[in-house]
Amino acid sequence: MPIKYTLNEDDIPLSGPEQLLPAVFGRRGGMKRFAVAEDERLRAGFTRILRGEGFKTYFWYDEVWYIIDGRMDVTAVTRSEKRTERFVLAARDAIYIRTGTHISPRVVSEKVLFLYVAVPASIRDARWLAHMTPEDLGDVRVRQEFKSRDAWTSGRAGRVGPKKR
Repeated sequence: MPIKYTLNEDDIPLSGPEQLLPAVFGRRGGMKRFAVAEDERLRAGFTRILRGEGFKTYFWYDEVWYIIDGRMDVTAVTRSEKRTERFVLAARDAIYIRTGTHISPRVVSEKVLFLYVAVPASIRDARWLAHMTPEDLGDVRVRQEFKSRDAWTSGRAGRVGPKKR
């Protein structure tokens, strides 16, 4: 069955026990996952970050962002290719982030709100290992998904679909 979700920014916790990836976002950013495929090959949701804040993360999967509101300066680094790019994302922009990319956005408007879709999102997919440097591994370890398998199987991870019995 399809999953329908209507965005409510108040659904995106910016702090506290319900905040996803607090090690990435700190106290002024957060995510609301509304879909995680049962086989973990896709996840999607919304991210909100407040003015002056940013984060740094490593993508061991492909991800697409669509900016709904706001503006941010972005630095993208691909260590394996020794490439750095800087650009601005604003409302109605979309970006495709390839496996092996580090992203460091910094919000320059009141806030940024964007939709994200990650494929494949499963921690079981290992093709991303071919793109990693030792520094990348350290960046991955701060992600909540790697601290506990429970983050993926609990309701906090935003899993949808029938529960396994």
